[in-house]
Amino acid sequence: MGVLVRALKAKLTVVIEDYSGYDVRGLVWQHGLSVLVEVEDGGGRVRRALFDTGQEGGTLLRNLRILGLGLKGVEAIAVSHRHYDHTGSLIEVLREVSSRVPVIAHPHLFIPSMYVGGGDVSLSIGAPFTRGGYC
Repeated sequence: MGVLVRALKAKLTVVIEDYSGYDVRGLVWQHGLSVLVEVEDGGGRVRRALFDTGQEGGTLLRNLRILGLGLKGVEAIAVSHRHYDHTGSLIEVLREVSSRVPVIAHPHLFIPSMYVGGGDVSLSIGAPFTRGGYC
């Protein structure tokens, strides 16, 4: 996928989002985000990328199926930041796409991220994997 694509049309499909009031029966909400980006270039070719992967692959794949979509033809995956609700199903998505695709992410993606609340509360909110696989 080139860095810049002249788009005649662009379509963004929200696959995972915090809102549970979807109009499409059967879609599952989930804390996090995943958006399928489809852009038609000047030659009539549709280019596909996934922006974030949500927190769990089963929900992502289920919602894609209900929407009549899939991961076939995805040419790149972009990750907005390292929190689990944006990266959680990245490894599952990479297994599902039809070919090797680049993952565009900040170099600190693999650095642990913690939420520290009052008292003894601490929670890992980073990506649930390391460079070698799931934690």
